[in-house]
Amino acid sequence: MSRFSYLILLFFAAVAARGQSGGNSIEERQYWIDGKVGERATIGASPATLDISSLNPGLHTVTVRVKDAQGLWSVPVTNYFTIAMPQEGVAIGENSIVERQYWIDGNVAARATIGASPAALDISSLNPGLHTVTVRVKDAQGLWSVPVTNYFTIAMPQEEPATMTKYMYWTDDIVFIQPTVGNLTDGSKMTIDCSSLDTGTHTIYWCLGDSKGRWSNMVYKSVFKYTLPESGIGTFSASITLDVHEDLKAGYATTYHDNAVTVAKLTDGVVPKNTGVLLYGTGNHTYLLTESDSDDPTTEGNALVAVVESTHVDQTDGDYTNFMMSGGKFVKIAESESTVKMPANRAYLQILTSELPKAEARSIVLNWDDDATGIQTVRDSRPAVDGYYNLAGQRVAHPTKGLYIVGGRKVVIK
Repeated sequence: MSRFSYLILLFFAAVAARGQSGGNSIEERQYWIDGKVGERATIGASPATLDISSLNPGLHTVTVRVKDAQGLWSVPVTNYFTIAMPQEGVAIGENSIVERQYWIDGNVAARATIGASPAALDISSLNPGLHTVTVRVKDAQGLWSVPVTNYFTIAMPQEEPATMTKYMYWTDDIVFIQPTVGNLTDGSKMTIDCSSLDTGTHTIYWCLGDSKGRWSNMVYKSVFKYTLPESGIGTFSASITLDVHEDLKAGYATTYHDNAVTVAKLTDGVVPKNTGVLLYGTGNHTYLLTESDSDDPTTEGNALVAVVESTHVDQTDGDYTNFMMSGGKFVKIAESESTVKMPANRAYLQILTSELPKAEARSIVLNWDDDATGIQTVRDSRPAVDGYYNLAGQRVAHPTKGLYIVGGRKVVIK
């Protein structure tokens, strides 16, 4: 069998594979040479070898169509083949390749000629992306084959990973102020100076720069600057959910009993929005509470009322009596004052008047959860009680700073 007959045999096999897609089978084939449909020949279902011995040397076409079991014919498919000029003393099928030519990306004018043996092509000058290579060969009789084109891809070179090397940030205004720029080294963190910010809510904008000179998208978050009073305990509320940091902790007032209210710790360190809470940490220390991505924690039964915007608070509110934080304790709002103007971002305590003792209660003890703080109770330093006793059980007429027993409870006077 000549190599040309063999190529046609493979072509028939390929058409057979297409015709069998979908589970249908091929029943019959027809083919014709050089577009002569009127001279088409019919063969069976199996691939066959065609006799092309009568064809003249040169370029020819063979067209094939197949019929399936339902009697439907496929679309005709045409392929090219070449019959070489016979060389004296060389039988057909024994011709050899003596030369090759190739060109890249359709640039025929820049074609290169190489020898008969396969060779590696230098593509180092090509840019990353999709390219084509076209090849044709010349046989011993000087006849060139039909050019054949294939695609190949040059991948984008992998870049060295970039590292974060710098940052810049703005506070509250990114239009009329210059950003503050800082450098980042291995393991270091961005440092934002908030010392000049006033107490209250602010917005911090920042972005990071890498070792290749690129800057990230801008990110921004709200923060709240808060200074604890000297007692180390203060009330707080805000219109956004906030996270606490450093040694600052947050809790809320729950049950009231026997002139004491229990404080439950917000264990996740998240202050829910529009909710009155207690903050406790280092007295006179300024803290930054940052906008939280967490959900608001549950504060069911919270007896603290949020004051997000400044308002006046009366001594009583319907069935409730109101207490405000002063010097680390809750003190009842005096009748003589009638009403007290509470600053924004604070909270006050509401207790059912019917639950308060018949004797006038000027202040309320805070009972903390065991893990909330080392302080067991905090109350008015000189309330109307039956007396102060030291840890030895001795009555103290004029107590000063220290730990005492009052009404069976431990009391810290600061």
